[in-house]
Amino acid sequence: MRRTFVCCLAVASLAGCVREVEIENQPAEVTSVGALSVDANQNVIIGFSIRDFEGDDQLISVDICDAPGDNCGVAEVAVGGDPLDRVPAVPKNTDVFHEFRWAAWCGRWLDQELVPSAPDDEFVVAVSVLPSMSDPVYSEPSSLAALGAVDGACE
Repeated sequence: MRRTFVCCLAVASLAGCVREVEIENQPAEVTSVGALSVDANQNVIIGFSIRDFEGDDQLISVDICDAPGDNCGVAEVAVGGDPLDRVPAVPKNTDVFHEFRWAAWCGRWLDQELVPSAPDDEFVVAVSVLPSMSDPVYSEPSSLAALGAVDGACE
């Protein structure tokens, strides 16, 4: 009987020492936006890297701006690139590369209107993780002409 009491007391004392440790989810971040290029279909290839400590899938926003933070609109998606929802961030806590393809001749969404891009219009690409409290990461300024794009059509 004494042995049973001692065992119960030991188990009870161990159970009292168990603590639940809660680790806060760390926000993901865009770590780079690479050099822009044009594919055979005249779509702009936008390479970017994301990092998430836990390796969770992310929601990404790609905007086209006149300059950083100026007149930004959501890029029209072209076929062939990575989707922007449920973007994998594994292996965790490493820079994971992805490619987005922008239908540049269709343009960007400004005030619910699709505004096409002209060959000589200078732009920057802004990539961010949603929802985000951090600033987007911007590409270097470029234009469709500077990337070697020829006149294309919005399909």
